[in-house]
Amino acid sequence: MRRVDLYDKISTITGIPEKDLPRNFQIIGKSIIINFRNNSPENKGKIAKAYLATLKLWSVYEIGRIDDAMRIPSTELLAGVRTPMTNVEDGIIYRFDPSVIMFSKGNKFERHRLTGKVRLGETVVDMFAGIGYFSIPIAPRVKRIYSCEINPVSFHYLIMNKKLNHAENLFPYFGNSGDFPYENVADRVIMGHFDSLQFLAKAFRILKNEGTIHLHAAERRNSELIGRKLDQLKEVVKYESRKVKSYSPSTNHMVYDIYVNKNKCKSDQ
Repeated sequence: MRRVDLYDKISTITGIPEKDLPRNFQIIGKSIIINFRNNSPENKGKIAKAYLATLKLWSVYEIGRIDDAMRIPSTELLAGVRTPMTNVEDGIIYRFDPSVIMFSKGNKFERHRLTGKVRLGETVVDMFAGIGYFSIPIAPRVKRIYSCEINPVSFHYLIMNKKLNHAENLFPYFGNSGDFPYENVADRVIMGHFDSLQFLAKAFRILKNEGTIHLHAAERRNSELIGRKLDQLKEVVKYESRKVKSYSPSTNHMVYDIYVNKNKCKSDQ
């Protein structure tokens, strides 16, 4: 159903003008997660029940802010039942509970892009794996991938998604990626968390002498702060940046592809 038709139907059912309906939502499996912003509690209940019936969903959640380093969304079940959901994306199965796990369909292009960059024979370390957003689709295309996750709920679903997708060469690591025990092992490091910059030194240690880091960040528009920091690092041969999506009115979700040669750093000493 087109969004314009959906809004018209929800407005008719609830009696709420279309202009007052929330526009920020995503449907995952048989659940919908809505950012209601300034809607009244009474309107939220009406809208939730209308979506449940119209789209034949199992659950309707209101989402608040995403909490700290554990990436736990603040959600409230408004209608239906709280239950894990399955989202299938290009043949990849993601199983998770949307009430406690963050999943962004808006990052789909980035998952495609990264999957196209990896090469057979590579060893990859995903420092902030979550439920396997990047790790699972990459696994069939590389030699091995180590997937680090600190959130026990996300780690549970990472293990489950490994099994569902038969990703035998994916090796889960439970704990802080800053404590990941192997160094000089990776051809590529994925840093899909907005706090990635704080772990960049660890990523350098995980990399072999040459490799690539994909660093994600929430960066203010027209800011060159991260670029200036990368320019100061001798290990960095070059880098390229790309906007993943808008994160807020003043901030973009950015990814930096950083090409590293640690031998270059040694030769300068």
